[in-house]
Amino acid sequence: MISPGAIAAMQQFQLGELWLYGSYTSSQALSSQRVVWNAEAIDTLNAFSPTSSIVTVPAGVGSARVWARVRHDGQGGSAAGTVFARIQRSTNGGSTWDTIAEGTASHPGGTPDQTIDVPEANIAVSPGHQFRVLCGPSGTFGLVSYGNDPSRTFLRFEWGA
Repeated sequence: MISPGAIAAMQQFQLGELWLYGSYTSSQALSSQRVVWNAEAIDTLNAFSPTSSIVTVPAGVGSARVWARVRHDGQGGSAAGTVFARIQRSTNGGSTWDTIAEGTASHPGGTPDQTIDVPEANIAVSPGHQFRVLCGPSGTFGLVSYGNDPSRTFLRFEWGA
């Protein structure tokens, strides 16, 4: 039997969901350290703008569960060091960005790939808040591996009231 608390937690995020990924067939360079999304598997509330690669919280949404995975492609060789992927939110139209969740991996240098899982964050949001995924640091984080695979590099949201 499912506990009442588990049912309440599931119902909290029932307004809709968003699942973004890159449908590129290979790896892509970052644009100003930002991950570029060009496909969505699900976008029930039309929160994603493909022209800006930004997610904007739609009307009627008051909470979000968000998490991500980024596959760092060491193709071509990268400097050794810690690489990161951050989910960031702006509450002022993109003027400033705050990190709400971060994942890291240790890159040994050269060509190995790393998967960076950004842990789930459950946050209160307001319509108009914006989200992006930022990777770095420059010089260590080279390319994002998409591989036309929704499980390799993705950004997920579950929207709640």
